[in-house]
Amino acid sequence: MCGADNELPAVGTETIVLRRPGRLAAVERARLLFTATGLPLERMARLTATAAGVPYAAISLLDADSERFLAVHGAEAPAEVPVDESMCQFVIAKDALVVVDAPQLSARARAAGLHAYAGYPIRLDGAAVGAFCVADVASREWSAEQLDVVRDAADLFTNLLANDQSASRSTLAAAQVDTVLAAMREAYVAVDHGGRILQWSGGAESMFGWEPAEAVGRPFDDLVAAEQSRAAARTARALAGHRTDQPARPLIWARHRDGHEFAVEMALSTTPGPDGPVVHAFLHDATERMDGQREAARHRAFLEALLESIDTAVAACDAQGRPVLLNHAMRRIFEVPEELGESWDGRYELREADGTPIPKERIPLLRALAGEEVRDLPYSVHLPGCSPRYFRANGHRMYGADGETLGAVLAVMETTDQVRTDRFKDCEVAVARILERNDDPAGIGEELLSAVTDALEWAGGALWLVDEEAGLLRLTATCDRDGAAHLAITPQSLARGEGFAGVAWERARTVWVRDFTTVDMISAETMARTGLRAGVALPIRSAEHTLGVLSFFSTHVEEPQRVLAALLAGVAAHVGQHLERRRAAGLAAELARSKDEYIGLVGHELRTPLTSISSYTDLVLDDPELTEEQRELLTVVARNAETLRGIIASLLDLAALDSGDATVRPQRADLASLLREALAEAEPEIAQRGHSTIVDVPPSLMAQADVPRIRQVIDTLLRNAARYTPRGGRITVRLADDGPEFVALTVSDTGMGIPEADRSKLFNRFFRGAGAKEAGIPGSGLGLAISRVVVERHGGSLSLGEHSGPGCTFVVRLPKA
Repeated sequence: MCGADNELPAVGTETIVLRRPGRLAAVERARLLFTATGLPLERMARLTATAAGVPYAAISLLDADSERFLAVHGAEAPAEVPVDESMCQFVIAKDALVVVDAPQLSARARAAGLHAYAGYPIRLDGAAVGAFCVADVASREWSAEQLDVVRDAADLFTNLLANDQSASRSTLAAAQVDTVLAAMREAYVAVDHGGRILQWSGGAESMFGWEPAEAVGRPFDDLVAAEQSRAAARTARALAGHRTDQPARPLIWARHRDGHEFAVEMALSTTPGPDGPVVHAFLHDATERMDGQREAARHRAFLEALLESIDTAVAACDAQGRPVLLNHAMRRIFEVPEELGESWDGRYELREADGTPIPKERIPLLRALAGEEVRDLPYSVHLPGCSPRYFRANGHRMYGADGETLGAVLAVMETTDQVRTDRFKDCEVAVARILERNDDPAGIGEELLSAVTDALEWAGGALWLVDEEAGLLRLTATCDRDGAAHLAITPQSLARGEGFAGVAWERARTVWVRDFTTVDMISAETMARTGLRAGVALPIRSAEHTLGVLSFFSTHVEEPQRVLAALLAGVAAHVGQHLERRRAAGLAAELARSKDEYIGLVGHELRTPLTSISSYTDLVLDDPELTEEQRELLTVVARNAETLRGIIASLLDLAALDSGDATVRPQRADLASLLREALAEAEPEIAQRGHSTIVDVPPSLMAQADVPRIRQVIDTLLRNAARYTPRGGRITVRLADDGPEFVALTVSDTGMGIPEADRSKLFNRFFRGAGAKEAGIPGSGLGLAISRVVVERHGGSLSLGEHSGPGCTFVVRLPKA
């Protein structure tokens, strides 16, 4: 190899060298100079190939991406090849002679049939910008003379480039450069150290509207820079003398000749000049990019304003999981400052729906970033000194256009009210069940309070009942959640207006205290010993009175919540209704016992003397010597005694039915036959009153009936129909199936009817309508009451039926047999 070093540079070295900014600027200047000089490059390549005795020679420049061929002899070559297929890259990287044989040639060179290569760098301003190379289609040993030919040719071009920049050829170079600049589509401007324009390309003319003759020699600031960018232009001018391997790319606002302004990005580099450094600027219209940035900024501002104005909490993180956005709603939830930190560390604790703590690396947003599906995910947030708040989260990972992960976004909706409402619905059901299975307030109190405090997630509660005789609230039950002793020192009684519960009793309305430290209801000592901070007390009311107070306590400050207060008031109302029903049931039972005792007493005490009166009256009536007047008087006595004895019998019968002493034993019976018997016995009274009858009864219809009792009901209905219907009326009796399980007996008449106002009281004991009283129709008001009790004991019903015209209809429904 005649002493030539044929070892190629280490892998990666050429990339570092090729992309040095100073070298790239020199490549661009060399390209301009080669274009301007008009040298016979193809001829020089041919002469070099001939002198070296090889079939192939080429002159090329190499930028960061490709090798551009200026002249080629001996073969057809493309205008440029990619840098990774170029042999010139090794010459540039080594900045010295490179000799390569077949195994080290590029694939492109081998495909062209080359087996030997020698290249020497062409330099400008101390940087290797290209190469002069020769090649052969056969392997060979290069002689020193051949390599000297290549070196001399490369040095010639190096000197030519240097001379083109020298003063001796400045006129020719200027003319050539002007020609090149005029043809350049890129906007290129050269500025001296004083800020005056030295060179102005055709692209600059198109961009700014000034011709080269108008621009060269004028201050860059005055001609190009807009007012707001004068400082930037002066900064650009100050870059003269800046290191060439650290180019600047400032962005300024420029002004067109017609006055409109636009954004320009400048790629700056400097070279030494005869009078000082020269700044070379390639200018690019950045208006579209700036407009895009402004539009993006507007969109971001709009999005941020939108996110700040909505109630939905939104958070976003970057691809590394660092928080980049929390809107106002999210910051309020987690009590984070306006300035975001680098992580999610905070005072809060997150928990799963089942109460399991969530580690920081498993928070919903980071789960979305990891690619998990986060859809309607329930969790709770716990902050020191605050009640838990509940949320549902939806989030997903964000991707760029190239599929790269940009980060993740999470939208959070608070469900605290809904969770508490659902819990209280369950709580109300539990309270209702507790009240159903136990009538003793002391027995249900602790269980009831536990159900409510669990739903509230508060510390505890107390049940107080009013002692009307003493005029005090008595503590009936307490509940301390989680076994804490918050209510251990609660007093056993309170006067009206005394203490928290006493205030609610006095005011007869809900009392919610968000912070006991602001009111004088619980002493500071008590708060210190119990840890209680807030509470709500609800009066337990009946229709007219306060029966007691429910009070609940929290160890946190609790803001009044309208929905929660309403739900608690509903629980208090349940308890009030239960206590009122219990009280009413006790009174009713006591009244029934008193009534039964009274009726039994009256019945037995009256029946004995009435029996005597009836017996002696009958004896006297048998005396044939009685005068007619005496006989009539005794007959009245006997009749009224019999009526009174019937009333007493009915009272005793009703009392026996109520107490259970008189039993009803339904059995299979032919109701049609029983009805015909009753009609036959009632027929004389019906005929005496001039009534007609319509009977629609099947030959047989079986039902469940206690025959004597149902006969008693039928007789009462037929007797009432006959007595309450004016003479010449009509009585209709029907018996038929009423669905698959019942039979229906209807008795209708054309009598005086029943006014609407009397219908609801018709089956009350001793009730007699105003019409019956005015007509002087006798009766006790017990027949229908006894009949309804008898029918209901059969599992049937007795009621008023639909009726048109005068009169009324009674319907008896009995189970089929």
